[in-house]
Amino acid sequence: MTTAPGFLALTNRYVVAGTLVSEAPLHIGGAAPNGDSDAPFLRDSVGPYIPGSSLRGVMRSSLERILQALGGDRGCVLFAKGSHTRCLTDQANLERFQKPLKGSDTDKAEALRREVLNGGVCDVCALFGSPQAASKLRFDDCRLKTPEQFTIRDGVGIDRDTESARDKLKFNFQALEAGAEFSFFMQVENAGPTDFALLGILLGELTGPGIDVGGKKSRGFGRVKLKADYGVMYFDDIRKFLAQGLQPSAEAFQRRIQAELNQYLEEQPHAAAIG
Repeated sequence: MTTAPGFLALTNRYVVAGTLVSEAPLHIGGAAPNGDSDAPFLRDSVGPYIPGSSLRGVMRSSLERILQALGGDRGCVLFAKGSHTRCLTDQANLERFQKPLKGSDTDKAEALRREVLNGGVCDVCALFGSPQAASKLRFDDCRLKTPEQFTIRDGVGIDRDTESARDKLKFNFQALEAGAEFSFFMQVENAGPTDFALLGILLGELTGPGIDVGGKKSRGFGRVKLKADYGVMYFDDIRKFLAQGLQPSAEAFQRRIQAELNQYLEEQPHAAAIG
């Protein structure tokens, strides 16, 4: 079946839901000081949470580093010039292609955009989004599911000359003890083979070594892992979805992302830059 490109058509949707477990104390800052702490744990009217934006940023950064190590011009690094030869999120490439892409010859500009990898985005930007394309991924805020177990930790400012604690720079912050559990919700739409491969990398990081979120990482804070028994609901047939809704498919999803990841790792590096 032929479908419209980009987001003009909804071709599939995969929802991954599970539980994040903290393997170290957590400090998610951003709250104003109160009577108990100079830096309380972030919360809203519902309770403590890890912002979906924070989780998303850490996961993107982790994926960028992995693809840079793989090589083959697979992904750019945000705010780093020269990290990719064609992705238009890289400012150097945007400046390089800006004039011909905005030229009066529309057909020539469109041909150039098609020639630029993925219409102007690298593999990471195609999944996570960029100024050139909307994101396929959505992360909800991770809500605390277990009872609140907070402690107040102390910290001090360090004098860079003496490498010792500076006077009158003592502070404290609120930390959530290890073992806390949070909800996890991730949704991807219009995923293609490369997107599934990258999801395989991300979920492997989450369920394997885990990722670090929040502050105080140099003190050993922030490590969270996704429990391996996460659930998956999906559709890849719009008519079946409209009639029956999302269907469970955790095992099939895991087989799919592993197969696409294996294929992705075997692929030859992308072609050299154009122009």
